Amino acid sequence: MANAMQTVGIAFFLNGREVAANVTPGQTALQLLRGQFGLTGTKEGCNEGDCGACTVAIGRWDGGGREFRYRAHTSCLVPAARLHGTHVITIEGLGIPENLHPIQRAFLDSHATQCGFCTPGFIMSLFCLYARNPDPSRAQIGEALEGNLCRCTGYESIFRAAASIAGVAGQILPPYHEPVAQALAGFDRRLSFAEAPLPQGAEPMDYHRPETLERLFDLLWRIGDCERYRIIAGGTDVVVDANVKRLRFRHLVDIAGIPGLSEIRGTDRGVSVGALATLTDVTEHRLVSAKLPLLRAVVSRMASLQVRNSGTLAGNLATASPIGDAATAALALDATLVLATKMGERRVPAGSFFKGYRRTELCAHELITAIEFPEQDGPWDFRKSAKRGAVDISSVCTAMTARLDGSKVAAIRIACGGAAATPVLLAGAAAAVLGRELAPAAIEQAAQAAAAEVAPIDDVRGSRQFRSALVRNHVVEHLSKLL
Repeated sequence: MANAMQTVGIAFFLNGREVAANVTPGQTALQLLRGQFGLTGTKEGCNEGDCGACTVAIGRWDGGGREFRYRAHTSCLVPAARLHGTHVITIEGLGIPENLHPIQRAFLDSHATQCGFCTPGFIMSLFCLYARNPDPSRAQIGEALEGNLCRCTGYESIFRAAASIAGVAGQILPPYHEPVAQALAGFDRRLSFAEAPLPQGAEPMDYHRPETLERLFDLLWRIGDCERYRIIAGGTDVVVDANVKRLRFRHLVDIAGIPGLSEIRGTDRGVSVGALATLTDVTEHRLVSAKLPLLRAVVSRMASLQVRNSGTLAGNLATASPIGDAATAALALDATLVLATKMGERRVPAGSFFKGYRRTELCAHELITAIEFPEQDGPWDFRKSAKRGAVDISSVCTAMTARLDGSKVAAIRIACGGAAATPVLLAGAAAAVLGRELAPAAIEQAAQAAAAEVAPIDDVRGSRQFRSALVRNHVVEHLSKLL
């Protein structure tokens, strides 16, 4: 195997035809579409999922086969092997110069394209929006486009183009949509694995897709050294590490095929979110909206829609980045993480999970299988200070949950992320108002305590002094909502 590399045989529908390809474990969908299939309308930009130029539509059956849905994805972050059994639509699959798609025509008529580099990504994001919502509001259009950057500053003309599409929404889906969807309803082919000569200078890498937790843990046990593998849930962190940092791993372990891990369900105490539930799944689920409005508010402002369509809540927590907004929600909501190994399960409170900068309670060969949240009961608030409302990394984000007994604070949790090496609970700020009637003096005492108990980092997103002031101001805003 020293002179060979693994290839993975996949089959999927690309625009209007079925295709097959042999891909390598580290290959992205973007590389496959541009390289093997020559679909260069999908642009290669940042390779981090930030610019949206490489956006494509990926269709699959959702909800246990009840609905065929297209979602926008930045193809630079999608492992090529993940395309197996899906329908991929690129800009070339919508229209040609002699017969433009209605969205392409709207961009032309509204003068919404200038240099044109970003245009395919905008059009594909709008295609996915109108494919599921024929009459979106301006806010919904903005959300669909929040992950697409126009460097020529043509946003207003792009919004005009997007708004004009509503009148032709019935013409959005291409004619090949229905037969492809029906073909995928019975799609049952498995991935195939082979070996090919290892290119000079390349490193061998294997791709694994275990179908049960038992097989996963057996595989990890056989691999042994934790440094030799990376687990892919959404892949949005792992693929960025590969694209930008050029990190390579001997084994990529894709857990997307393990049943049950994507489930969001009600429990006796609240809601359980499975490890494979995407951030979009969280924002769209009725139980989360009804019982965990804070979690929905936090997740809806994480990353872009394209990244939320791939990234997972569990993955964001496992990464343990101090700027991971999900950690702030988990702390404020007093969540519990379900961790599993070959030996069994254990439950760890979110407050005990983060051990240091990108260090967690996870042991060797252990992974998060679910996050359990108690149902919210009482007022809440979320604040995020960043250059953009979504997509951008927080300078500081804070979240509060509380319960009042008349005019007194009976219970309160305030969590802070983005300011220090780890997300933290602001215990001093909570203690300053617990059991007391809120008044300006008590709020000021809590704000000063919050600023004192955080040791802010100093980087391009803000100085220590700036972050300290943000923490203080956030706490004032949180507590003022309780008055």
